Amino acid sequence: MANTFEAVGNRVKEIYKNSQEEMNIIDTLDKRERWVVNYIITNNKIKAKDIANHFKINLDTANNWIKKWTQKDFLKRLDDKQIRNVDYILTDKYVKNLK
Repeated sequence: MANTFEAVGNRVKEIYKNSQEEMNIIDTLDKRERWVVNYIITNNKIKAKDIANHFKINLDTANNWIKKWTQKDFLKRLDDKQIRNVDYILTDKYVKNLK
């Protein structure tokens, strides 16, 4: 019986730890990033012009944000063959923790 309680206790600790890791990744997102996540969940992808239009910024600024987010491992290119009008999606790290 003691072994059963110990196993249950270990499982609860594991679940708690995993939920904390998921919360931590969500907590790292700022308002802009949260909007991007919601947009991608709704539309499956995002473009720099979508960001520029929503935040009323120029396309260069939107591309700078995207560059920062790709370096942060938040976004990645949907297709590496695209040169212009590139589509971006969330990295697997965020997709896994936000669903």
